[in-house]
Amino acid sequence: MAKTDYYDVLGVSRDADASALKNAFRKLAMKFHPDKNLNDPSAEGKFKEINEAYGVLSDEDKRAQYDRFGHAAFEGGGGPPSAGGSFEDVFSRFGDIGDMLGELFGRQGGGSRGPRRGSDLQVGVRISFEDAVRGKKVDVTYDRHDVCGTCTGSGAKAGTKPQKCKTCGGQGRIARQQGFFMVQTTCPVCQGSGETVKDKCGDCAGHGVKRVQRTLSVKIPAGIDDGMRMRVPSEGETGGPGGQRGDLQIVIQVEPHPTFKRDGAHVHLQRELTFAQASLGDELTVATVHGEERVHVPPGTQHGTVLRLRNRGLPRLDGQGNGDQFVTLSLTVPTILTREQVELMQKLRATGL
Repeated sequence: MAKTDYYDVLGVSRDADASALKNAFRKLAMKFHPDKNLNDPSAEGKFKEINEAYGVLSDEDKRAQYDRFGHAAFEGGGGPPSAGGSFEDVFSRFGDIGDMLGELFGRQGGGSRGPRRGSDLQVGVRISFEDAVRGKKVDVTYDRHDVCGTCTGSGAKAGTKPQKCKTCGGQGRIARQQGFFMVQTTCPVCQGSGETVKDKCGDCAGHGVKRVQRTLSVKIPAGIDDGMRMRVPSEGETGGPGGQRGDLQIVIQVEPHPTFKRDGAHVHLQRELTFAQASLGDELTVATVHGEERVHVPPGTQHGTVLRLRNRGLPRLDGQGNGDQFVTLSLTVPTILTREQVELMQKLRATGL
């Protein structure tokens, strides 16, 4: 079977420079890596083909031979680098095998050793509808890990110190063969720290961190809505000695109100009207989130009419005033009438109403 042109394999033009070749290879290698395509048996063959193509085109001498003679330049024992050869050799073309591994498997940063950022924590706070209208200061209590003050995070007993991990040689990672690829993983003995502790600190049992309970006083702003989050910087998990602490995410849960229905900063309320009020008009006392308000109902008001009370809604979080309150008027029909009411209604009906 004839081989596919190496330039076509990488999807580049014949005048592509080294940078374009490298970028194309990185993209395709991550796309067709066998461990990321476990349900596609053809991925391994494609990966080998990509590897072989880049092995030739990234080498100036071999590329020159290929441009002149094509695949025939490597027939008869002078073939290109084997796709099944050393993976360290393949990825050393990028200068650091760890960079490619990190892109393939989603590793963040250049390794787990040294200062790092701690994880974010999340805690829920439940407040009333009224608290959301006015704002409230609340105490938030949660658990987190802090660096052990006794061993200052080393995990070692006083007078001792951690030792270099013998399993990974202090690198924090070990390499293992996984199918077609050589994969680097976190050392299971030292958990990526590169060090082991023989004599453990009695206060933290050698972990270097201790679980503590913390209480923060937090101001919840007026107008906050259900499901919103508040971020408190550097109040999450410790990043270890010298590392940045994560953040605390506070998820707000607002209890529903039995009467008011919220739509962002706006508030909706239903108010019933009698036939006489709708026909003749009236002055009504209406509840708002800020207290009672007097509203005018004009004569001839129809069922479903909506009155708008400007700036009587919830405070806007951007500080640009309040939302509005909308009062939907609903005409009520009595189910039980007194004799006098029946007679009056009959007279009204006789007039055409």
